[in-house]
Amino acid sequence: MFDAHIESVAKDGQPVLCLCVIRESLDVSSHKQALHKGCVSTRRSLLANSSLQAHFRGLLPPLFAMLAGLAPQISGAVDALGFYVGGAIGQSELRGDLNSFNCGFSSCSGIPSPSFARHATGWEVMAGIRPLPFLGAEAAYIDFGSSGTTSIAINSTATFPGILVSGATHPTATALFAVGYLPVPLPYLDVFAKVGVAELRSNMNFMGNLGYCAGPQVCDPITGVQSPHNGTNTRPAYGAGLQMKLGSFAVRAAYERISVNTGDPSLLSLGLSWGF
Repeated sequence: MFDAHIESVAKDGQPVLCLCVIRESLDVSSHKQALHKGCVSTRRSLLANSSLQAHFRGLLPPLFAMLAGLAPQISGAVDALGFYVGGAIGQSELRGDLNSFNCGFSSCSGIPSPSFARHATGWEVMAGIRPLPFLGAEAAYIDFGSSGTTSIAINSTATFPGILVSGATHPTATALFAVGYLPVPLPYLDVFAKVGVAELRSNMNFMGNLGYCAGPQVCDPITGVQSPHNGTNTRPAYGAGLQMKLGSFAVRAAYERISVNTGDPSLLSLGLSWGF
């Protein structure tokens, strides 16, 4: 058999019932002592929990105040990194050096390498970071545009046959640059140079004829020729430019070029960037 004793204690100003249970085998004095100790222990536990909760509630205001004080510093640290995104459009120059031919059943050895240079409209998008006033990094995607159909002719001579080919090229690249800024004493003006690597995707296909003729056309074709240059190469890239800052925005002019043995594509552009 069990016996129970109920006491009332206060928790947060509200009455709370305390239920103590003890076996009947205990004598009366032990019974009362156990009831007393059990309820006192419960009372102390409740009061201790109440005191602990009040202690934590007291810590909340200074904790929120500390976080509020750190918010501007965290924001300032992000701003100090100098994140920016932007885009640009301009005139590209597409160069081609057709230094390897497939001449079918004839030998291409000794044929002068025809080359060309054409202008097109190119564009790029970029994202960068400038953690230091004099140093930053930038990633860019550059589309140099398409040359359209381009014809190249080399007149025949007494030693070499002539060649007449036509085709198009449309290079694109993904580039990563390290950017250095000159210490210009004008807070709204930046002059920068950059160097890095680019993954250049070439798409250049020229086809035509090889033969003898004194003019710019192949009058007596010997065989067909083809010069394909398709693929992806990792190549050095470099550039320079300047920008004028207008608050969070900046107007920038830049020149970028990728070095490759089949002809260096380049882009002269005018763009806009936004820092945040």
